[in-house]
Order: sequence, then structure tokens, then C-alpha cells
Amino acid sequence: MRKYAFNEITLLQYIFFIHVLQVGLGVLTMPRELAESAGTDGWISILIGWAIANAASLIIIQVMKRHPEATIIEIVTFYFGRWIGGGINVLIALYFAFAGITILFAAASLLKVWVLSRTPNYIVIMLLMIPTYLILHNNLRVLGRYNELVFYLSLWMPFFLAMTLRESHLIHLLPVLKDGWMKVLLTAKSTVLSFLGFETAFFCTRFCKRNKRLPSASLLRIHYRC
Repeated sequence: MRKYAFNEITLLQYIFFIHVLQVGLGVLTMPRELAESAGTDGWISILIGWAIANAASLIIIQVMKRHPEATIIEIVTFYFGRWIGGGINVLIALYFAFAGITILFAAASLLKVWVLSRTPNYIVIMLLMIPTYLILHNNLRVLGRYNELVFYLSLWMPFFLAMTLRESHLIHLLPVLKDGWMKVLLTAKSTVLSFLGFETAFFCTRFCKRNKRLPSASLLRIHYRC
């Protein structure tokens, strides 16, 4: 049996894993932030953020094509050495810890405002942490199945949101760039934060069943073990 057999996920689960992380809470908060910052030009900021996120995703995919059997931790150690690579890996761990805490508090804030307005913040956070722990303490395969389930359960949302467009008209988007490019570019920063999640491909590609084993990946794994 392979070392990571219980962590293997299908290609569909791999796609949903990244998709759920990228959509996340941004689908609820980003429209308001764009409207407040860029007004009717917010759609341009979305396109800019989408382009930046896709460019970064393509770079990640090209890196993982060379090392499909490794994760970012092994890749960094291979290229930068044990000490410098270890420092970079600490920064990566801190980034994901900060991202997880930020998402947890953002979700608690939304629940506090819309559902549990009279419940103390610490109780809301505890209620969120219990199911989070039950899912995360299992292997990656369980997490992949959970993300796939979440995707199917949220398929109704685009149709529900499209119902609000019945009274809309494209003329409300004019004039385009009425406040100039600077405000649009500054607003694009908030869209980039909402598109984050593609960086998990550095970890998930190793466990995807469709990946191909290349000589460079075997060399990297041997070097890392040494």
C-alpha cells in the first residue's frame, strides 16, 4: 500500500477543494466592498483580481508539473536547503494559520450579524470550531468529500442571485471609469484576497490520483529524505 493511499483524492475533489476555498465568504462580502470602493466600476476590479489569481495559479501548476509527488514543503527544502527552506516553511505555516483564523472570525462575524445576534462571540466561535475539528482531524480524502458536498449544496445560489437581476439594466454601469483607473486598481486588492485559495494546490496536487510521476519528483523525494 502506498504511503499516502488514505489521503488520495479524485481530480473532481481536487478541483472542488480549490473552488470552495476561493469562493468561501467572498461571495457574501465582496459585492458590498466593491460597491463601496469602486461603485459601478467594481466589475473591472473583479476582472483584474481574476487575472492576477489565474496568473498565479498557472505558475503554481507549472511548478507542480515538475514535482507532482512533492508538496511545497519538500520543494522549498530541495531548492533552498534545510535552513533557509525551513524558515520559508515556517512563514508558509504562519500564513495558513493567519488565513484560517481570519476566515474563522469572518464567519463568526457573519453569523453574529445575521443569525445569532444575541449570542456572545466566543460561543459562536466555539460552535464553528467543533464541526471544523471533526472534519479536519480526518485525512485529506474526507476533507475532499466534504468540499464536494458543499459544492453540490451551494449550486442553488447562482440561480437565487440571478433572480435579483430582473430589475437591472446595463445602462447603470455607465459611464465606465468615471473615477479613473486608480480607484479601480486600489479596489482590486480586495478581490485578490477573495480569490485566495489556489495556493493549496501546492499541497493537494501530491494527493491527486491523476498526477503523473516524473523523474524530477523522484529525485526531489530522495534528496529530501537524505
